[in-house]
Amino acid sequence: MRDRADQLDALLTALRADPSTSTLPVLVVDDGSQDPDALARVARRHGARLLAHPRNLGPAAARNTALREAETAYVAFCDSDVIPEPGWLAALLAHFGDPAVALAAPRIVALPPAAPRALDHYEQVRSPLDMGSREGPVVPVSMLSYVPSATIVVRRSAVGAGFAPGMRVGEDVDLCMRLHEAGWRLRYVPSVRVAHRHRTDLRGWLAQRAGYGTGAADLALRHPGRVPPLYAAPWSLAACALLLRGRPAPAATALALTALTAVRVARRMPDADHPVRAGTLLSLAALRGTAEQLLRCATRHHWPVAVAAAAVSRRARYALATAAVAEGLADHYRSRSSLGPLTHTAIRRLDDLAYGWGVWQGALRRRTAAPLLPRLALPARGGAAKRPWEPRPLTPTSHQPATATVETW
Repeated sequence: MRDRADQLDALLTALRADPSTSTLPVLVVDDGSQDPDALARVARRHGARLLAHPRNLGPAAARNTALREAETAYVAFCDSDVIPEPGWLAALLAHFGDPAVALAAPRIVALPPAAPRALDHYEQVRSPLDMGSREGPVVPVSMLSYVPSATIVVRRSAVGAGFAPGMRVGEDVDLCMRLHEAGWRLRYVPSVRVAHRHRTDLRGWLAQRAGYGTGAADLALRHPGRVPPLYAAPWSLAACALLLRGRPAPAATALALTALTAVRVARRMPDADHPVRAGTLLSLAALRGTAEQLLRCATRHHWPVAVAAAAVSRRARYALATAAVAEGLADHYRSRSSLGPLTHTAIRRLDDLAYGWGVWQGALRRRTAAPLLPRLALPARGGAAKRPWEPRPLTPTSHQPATATVETW
């Protein structure tokens, strides 16, 4: 952490008031604060051990400093701007009864502000830290491809040296992918909730979103094909392209492609009660999913290209405007936002503009188009790769007793 002594005080107060964490050792990492004495006083008041960086090295390096000093089998990382609910740690530690689990994460929800504004309402339903209410495995290129490190618990023997120290953004995504590739299981436990102070001043909010976007280039280079802006089957992309023509003949061809795919899917499901119906529904769902991804690409990752096309083409202008409004209204409906539809849509577009700008900045800085390239879902050839019988640590570590340590940065 860096400065924010008042937020650190609130976090440590909550930890010491919770019976499950009141007696645990706490390490506070000061990552180059301008007022280190203020942090030192707060840490001392709560009986926490202070570790200080002479200059700001970023969250990954700060967490790694705590990880090196921790002496327990499990380490809980908490950002200084969170307030965990009572009993959170015990509920997460229970998942480590499975020896293949390397990481468990709670749901990160908004800390209710005293006087909520429009961005506060938006963050309550569209925070990039909130992974939703559905529990499930954390698997790259899925609906739950990572969990944020605002609060996580890790098995020290699995994470080894920890986060990639050179990454200031996306280090949590990188850790999740490396652990998965090493054969470990990662659990998302939304029944456990941790409140987070979301950034909702417009300037800081836009800068944060753009900053998140800059991390896409490093992630795409570290994990090729794992963070594509679009992941779809060739037939569904072709069908969407034909439908965009807006003419009867291309639309009929798109319908034929979808029908052919439905037949092929049905043939692979001979044991289904209604193979044709199942194949049709799955094919239509894939077509819809691809269309939604294309809308997101046009308004998020690839908006500079979409805007350039709109500048020279009337049809492109109409398509982009329709996509921007339709996607925003659909998201307003899905998220059950308390904002008005137009207000939610406007903020949604600002969110995408800032993130997409960050993606392009990162791509230019790293001189790569990797975070902008789609990935095609091609049929698997041969057998699927077997998961290792035992997961392997990211770096060799020794086994430690089953106790917990809380880390903040």
